[in-house]
Amino acid sequence: ENEPEFRSYDILLNLNEGDTLRKVQTLSGDVRNDRSVVHALKVYNALNSSNYVRFFRLVRQSTFLEMCILKRYFYQMRTKAVRVMVRSFVAPKQVVQFPLEKIFDLLAFESLKECASFLRKHGIGSEGETAFFERSCFTEPDTAPKPTRSYNLIDAKKMSSYGEIMNGGPLPPNPYLTYEPHNSFDRNGYLKPESYEAKDQEGGQTPEEIARQKQEEERKGRILEHAKEISSQVVSTVVQAESRQVAKETIDYMNQRVLKKEIYYRIEDEVIDDLSHEITSQVMKEARNALLMERLAEEREVEAKEEAASQIVEDMVAENIKNVAQDALQEARLSEAALAELTAAEQAAKQLAQQVADEVAVQLAGQIHAEQQQALEDKIQQMKANSKRKLLAKYFKTWHKVVTKRRQRNQMLDDFPVMPAPLSPQQQAQRLGGDAMPRNRKSLSQQETERHELDAMLKLSVARKTIQESAVLLPFHLVYWIGERSDLMSVYKMLISVDGGGLTESHDFFPLQQMIFAKFKRMFPNNEPEDTEYLVKRRVPFGKRAGVISMCVRLVTEKNLDAALFCERERRRLFAGTGGILFLHLDPESDPK
Repeated sequence: ENEPEFRSYDILLNLNEGDTLRKVQTLSGDVRNDRSVVHALKVYNALNSSNYVRFFRLVRQSTFLEMCILKRYFYQMRTKAVRVMVRSFVAPKQVVQFPLEKIFDLLAFESLKECASFLRKHGIGSEGETAFFERSCFTEPDTAPKPTRSYNLIDAKKMSSYGEIMNGGPLPPNPYLTYEPHNSFDRNGYLKPESYEAKDQEGGQTPEEIARQKQEEERKGRILEHAKEISSQVVSTVVQAESRQVAKETIDYMNQRVLKKEIYYRIEDEVIDDLSHEITSQVMKEARNALLMERLAEEREVEAKEEAASQIVEDMVAENIKNVAQDALQEARLSEAALAELTAAEQAAKQLAQQVADEVAVQLAGQIHAEQQQALEDKIQQMKANSKRKLLAKYFKTWHKVVTKRRQRNQMLDDFPVMPAPLSPQQQAQRLGGDAMPRNRKSLSQQETERHELDAMLKLSVARKTIQESAVLLPFHLVYWIGERSDLMSVYKMLISVDGGGLTESHDFFPLQQMIFAKFKRMFPNNEPEDTEYLVKRRVPFGKRAGVISMCVRLVTEKNLDAALFCERERRRLFAGTGGILFLHLDPESDPK
């Protein structure tokens, strides 16, 4: 009667198991179509597809006992939900603000404080009612936090006692409230004979009722025995058939797996042997060549040192002989009687020089030999270490490739489903490979052309910005513009009327006003009029026709206009000879952009 209910509980307790759907397919049609089982399967699909909105919506639609079971998956689903939000809504190297109340509602938290604490443990900060999502800050804790009680979500569903919830309805009357104790012992404390089979507790039943009850019990016993025999026969038949089939499939699978492993290990050994032989040969060849080159270089160095040493010794001997001979000759000239002494001194000098030369040569040769021997031993040790390190590196790379291939193969075997996929071929193709239609890829030449075009656009943008910034600092070329006119005059006067003449540095239009004034002032070098109302007041030599041009650019303020309004003389002084008026409407209350 309650099989669908408990089957749904079994599904909810094993949502993370891969064998759950196969177990559901073995159930009868009535059980699979029951509301509780269908609801459990919807929860299973929502959890495995990471659809956190549907999952918590189904949780709110569950019963109290179903909610108690689903409580164990809240942390898992909330972690998946935050990961999906970060990957979906946040671009790389950007921070996105997300309403904290929205996350609290979607993920069914008990309070905003609990929601903020959960996000903070995953590297997402919050302030007030706003969460700040950033890809680089998202982390997953090593251990899940201790679960807390859900008062608002789960306890709110508890509308009756735990006993009535477990019973599925109201509890029957308590028999212990009306039970009267029965004494099965006599006065001496011995058990009564009729109490051995509890006949003394049969109450007020008649013999006919007792006989009818015994017949009914016997009939039920016979039916139960026959049912047990039939069920045992059916179970044994089915178990034997299934056992044979499973044993056959298992033997075939194990034989194939053993054969694959043997072939794989054989190929692996052959590849490793070939690679080892090839790498060893190459390394030995390179080491032999390097050793020969080093020996040749050392021999050349030794020969050069020996030749230099012999040359030094010969020079020293020749110089000593020359000095001794000169001294001896001088003494011989002074006294012919000392000829024998000079001869003996010459021989002694030769012997001494020969001894000195021999000792120096022996010392230099020994020192050079020791240095060469030490250098040769150091190079041999270094060569051995390098060859060993290179050989280990190549062995490690080869081993890493083999292990990676083996791990990928084992991963493919582990991930292969144990049952036919419940999706259509189109849905499987879409999940595995995306769109079935091939995408047109751009060729390398097209990519190179587009890259050059992008670089040209960036250079053009930088050049345009540079020209604009430099144009801001360039002065007005009024003299050049006036020279282009055919009716050239000798006097030019220009008035500048500023609507916002009282602008200060805090106004947005103040930089624009100062830039225009600076363009006029920089028209001529050392242009600093004594009167601050004049921006330009110069006499400029120009061409051969006019000779000298007088130019005046004056700033007209509200004070000047008020004075010119009531005074004819001031009005003539201000406007007389004016060839142009520039109006600057700079309203401080408008947007400068």
